[in-house]
Amino acid sequence: LSLDPPGASATVGQGINERSQVVGSYTDARGTHGLVYEAGVFTPLDVPSATRTDAKAINNAGLIVGTYVDSQGQGRGWLATPIRQGRR
Repeated sequence: LSLDPPGASATVGQGINERSQVVGSYTDARGTHGLVYEAGVFTPLDVPSATRTDAKAINNAGLIVGTYVDSQGQGRGWLATPIRQGRR
């Protein structure tokens, strides 16, 4: 499996769940971004106003945890909850 989003100069896979969803991070000309890879599709993950975002783990419910660096240079954690199709 190649985890190389278009334009990436480096990519790191950090976690995978039983649904074969992979999370990690990649670096391109604009910086380092978190990512989710599922069924051949890359989805970038960027915390607003962060200078760096990394996705570290994903569970079987699709919850993603990671770290980011804020505009003040402080490292912080985040949790992303998946949007389910058909729910409003």
